[in-house]
Amino acid sequence: MRVLLKTKRKGLYYGGSGELAADHRKALEFESVAAAVKLDLSARLPDAEIALRCEYLACEVPLPVLPEWVELGRG
Repeated sequence: MRVLLKTKRKGLYYGGSGELAADHRKALEFESVAAAVKLDLSARLPDAEIALRCEYLACEVPLPVLPEWVELGRG
């Protein structure tokens, strides 16, 4: 399962250094949901959501960015 950041309205993926990509293969991949949330909160990315992507099934599940999910990385 890949953890990515994506813009809700435009459907573009965060590619790092403020760049956006239409192709999920060019997206910056995070080690965890907590890591993605930390970056989103510190960089204040506009209109971001977490995208959990399963390549095996070729599907994607969107999740809202919630500050409390940073705690998931502290277990």
